[in-house]
Amino acid sequence: MAYVSSEISFPQDFQTNFLILLRWIHFVAGITWVGLLYFFNLVNVPFMKELDAATKGKVMPGLMLRALWWFRVAAVVTVLAGLTYWGSI
Repeated sequence: MAYVSSEISFPQDFQTNFLILLRWIHFVAGITWVGLLYFFNLVNVPFMKELDAATKGKVMPGLMLRALWWFRVAAVVTVLAGLTYWGSI
């Protein structure tokens, strides 16, 4: 039977830890960005077609402005984290 160490070792240098964190941020922001894109195209568009004008007036400011804000932030964070990661390797 092979020896299995119970110790876990993490990188101790700042550069490696920074790249791991940056890659994680890029990954999560990308998932958020693509997930919101699918939300807008597959959920929101068909749902909004079924609503009347009065209901759209209530739904749009509350839901859509928040979702669009997160969509923009996720896009910017994904691109900036990716470019920073690419420039660091």
